[in-house]
Amino acid sequence: MRLMPQPKQEKFLRSSADIAIFGGSAFGGKGLRNQTLIPTPSGWVILADIQDGDKVFDENGDVRTVIKAHDPYMPEVAYRLTFDDGSTAEICSEHYWVTFQPQDLSNKFCTHNEWIQHTRSTQEIADTLLTDDGKPNHVIWLCDTRYNPYNHILPVRIGRWIYITACERIEPVMMRCLTVDSPSRLYLAGPSAIPTHNTFALLMECSRYSEHGNFGAVIFRRESKQVDNEGGLRDTALQLYAGLAEYRSQPQKQFIFPSGYRVSLAHLNQDTDVVSWHGSQIGLLCFDELTTFTESMFFYMMSRNRSTSGIKPQCRCTCNPDSDSWVAKFIDWWIDQESGFPIQERSGSIRYLLRRTNSDGVFGLNWASSRDVLLSDLGFGKPSESALADAKIRHQRFIENGQSPMDGTEEMAYLLERQAIKSVTFIPATIYDNPIGMGADPSYIANLKAQNPVDRARLLDGNWKVRPAAGSYFPDHRAVIIDEIPKDVTVWVRSWDLAATEPSESEQDPDYTVGALIGRRPNGTIVVADVMRFRKSANMVREMVKATAIRDGKNVLIYIPTDPGQAGRYQISSYREWLGDFTVISKVITKNKVAMAEPAAAMWQNKLIHLVRGEWNVQFIKELDLFDTGRYDDQVDALTGGVSVLPQSAPEYNIYTRK
Repeated sequence: MRLMPQPKQEKFLRSSADIAIFGGSAFGGKGLRNQTLIPTPSGWVILADIQDGDKVFDENGDVRTVIKAHDPYMPEVAYRLTFDDGSTAEICSEHYWVTFQPQDLSNKFCTHNEWIQHTRSTQEIADTLLTDDGKPNHVIWLCDTRYNPYNHILPVRIGRWIYITACERIEPVMMRCLTVDSPSRLYLAGPSAIPTHNTFALLMECSRYSEHGNFGAVIFRRESKQVDNEGGLRDTALQLYAGLAEYRSQPQKQFIFPSGYRVSLAHLNQDTDVVSWHGSQIGLLCFDELTTFTESMFFYMMSRNRSTSGIKPQCRCTCNPDSDSWVAKFIDWWIDQESGFPIQERSGSIRYLLRRTNSDGVFGLNWASSRDVLLSDLGFGKPSESALADAKIRHQRFIENGQSPMDGTEEMAYLLERQAIKSVTFIPATIYDNPIGMGADPSYIANLKAQNPVDRARLLDGNWKVRPAAGSYFPDHRAVIIDEIPKDVTVWVRSWDLAATEPSESEQDPDYTVGALIGRRPNGTIVVADVMRFRKSANMVREMVKATAIRDGKNVLIYIPTDPGQAGRYQISSYREWLGDFTVISKVITKNKVAMAEPAAAMWQNKLIHLVRGEWNVQFIKELDLFDTGRYDDQVDALTGGVSVLPQSAPEYNIYTRK
């Protein structure tokens, strides 16, 4: 399996922001020719022979571990770079280099951040190879490779520069890339010991800290099956960390590296699940598919994003566009609010966030272009440099003594608010940013094009504002009406979407309670035999549910969804007591209505849902056709809930039966 990020993924994982969010495809690749010589502590080794766990050198000459030696692949575009010492390197167009331009030569001792600022792909180098006066435009700072008395290579950083004099396109050859655990993500390659960039994905970012036993990472998915399913997060991690870390499934899914560093895989199904992480310290906090999590989950877990290891805590998230999610509002500065497409000029730009009550007394998210501007907007006057420096000393003393640092001074209040500010960035991408990924799996883009128009715009084009129009999910022309109930239905469920309000002067148009009788035939076809729709008080709703259960009979399952939280659990417990001997099934609702509707919508569009002729047909079809733009969605919820829990659909619930 190839886990090789494309340029925008590199941009995402290189970000210095406290919170970085990435929305895009998951394929990519950047490689060197298989025959490239790689200096290692024990001598020169060709790239094709490098294995997971081998040792290489970073740009400082320090020994680093190969986290993953990826499978060889054939790139679509390849180049041969020629350097002024006569050496060459054959690489793909997407490969990254740390280069400087001639005006940078005066700064020979650069920091890690300055290296990152000069990272360029081979394609970028090819496009800007020469200056306006025809001179080489890119130089690389080298290490020298010397031998110690035991014939082992000893890289020495000597500050020698090498110019890139030519960049010619060549016929693609088999190439390979490495993922190493160097902090800068660089390793030395070729006889001239050129620092070159490695590649990695979300799991690889976690593995970068493998030598820090007092640091840890957790990757969250919303549901446990997204971690455990075939090809899911666990399987990917097992392949990536094979031979590097020990996998343990109990008491939780963890990969434990020799240093003691741990990467945990977990899920947060309900908002209350975050309580189990109270008191935790998560140095690297990762959310896979952030839009599936609630805002309260995210911000609570951000309070656990801390570490005493000396390594800066970070949060990394991936997501797909979802106009109805809280994430869409969270990143709206990076999105054109008219077109719904990301503003490319803002990709990777950092904004500063403080979640607190503003000067108008409103609690929420406060944003600005810098920490100082943000605090000024919130009414904090900036103390003098000397007062702020004194506050930092007092703050450190308070912490060391286990005391609260809040001493009532303005400069301490300013310092504490400043420390609470988080830097945030968003890097958008689509599959079109990823030509190698498309080449590796040509069917993937075809699968995206086969989606309904809304999902195609979201997942293929990366649009954050697109919303379904009437008929996008359950078009009325795909309705199938049959004259009688088929005799071969194998299982029935009465699926309820409950409300508890009658029309009144204060609430003239409340939601409906809906109960749909839904069955499955041996060929997989869904049959909707009856739909009840009414608006009654809570007590009357309970009476109607029980009366309907008696009429349907004990062979019909009763489905009542459980809302997240304590109130939802109390409601389903109460209904189970009320319905006595009837079989009641339930599951917690963790997805939004649109996501819940998608499986049933796919069946509807393929005419696999049949309606038994009845007076309820007209209103039922009309409401479905208007989803997700109409006033009502109660019948949609009853249908999609019932379809999701019928046997053969692998539901996640426990059946409670009293006899």
